[in-house]
Amino acid sequence: MIFEYNFRNYNFRLILYMIALSVLGVLVIRSATNMDESMVNRQIFGVVIGLTAAIGLSLLDYHRIMSLGGLVYAGCLALLAAVFLWGKAGELFEHLGKVQLVVVPHRACHLVDGHGGLAQQ
Repeated sequence: MIFEYNFRNYNFRLILYMIALSVLGVLVIRSATNMDESMVNRQIFGVVIGLTAAIGLSLLDYHRIMSLGGLVYAGCLALLAAVFLWGKAGELFEHLGKVQLVVVPHRACHLVDGHGGLAQQ
């Protein structure tokens, strides 16, 4: 299966683009989190897992993947049901509470908290 693949036809440029965008994403996360090591390490771990899965799937014959379409669809529905049944809100959004987007007459948008005051940004 993998050893029958003709690597002359493989699009290595696409892999290079994926790596470049992933490095850019890690740098953005590093900048946005004030160089928080744990968040950067989690992002790098996700990038490695994602690139490995993408390269692995790109080596498979798509006809085999298409024949498993029903099984993949059922698996996605099962995961969606699991999130619905056992999922909970992430810690990132718990502190926001009830937030609404309000358009004021002079066409500017402001965040308003649940008590009618402007939310701090």
